[in-house]
Amino acid sequence: MCAASSRHARKTPAAPIPKLEAFEDFKSERESEINRILKENKSVLEKRKKAKELMDINYTKQALLAKKQDLQLQGE
Repeated sequence: MCAASSRHARKTPAAPIPKLEAFEDFKSERESEINRILKENKSVLEKRKKAKELMDINYTKQALLAKKQDLQLQGE
């Protein structure tokens, strides 16, 4: 009888994981990967934004210097 009951135990499916536990498992595995990707993307976007801002500042600075030179030439 002992063999029959152990055989029966193997055939029955495991109890479903509670939703909260399943969600916690998901968060620890999938969310960590998704979160890592999102952080990388955010970092790339921030670098691009800073680079664009620096380019805009440099362009404005060059335009101001050119205007200053024009004004100096007109004043002479």
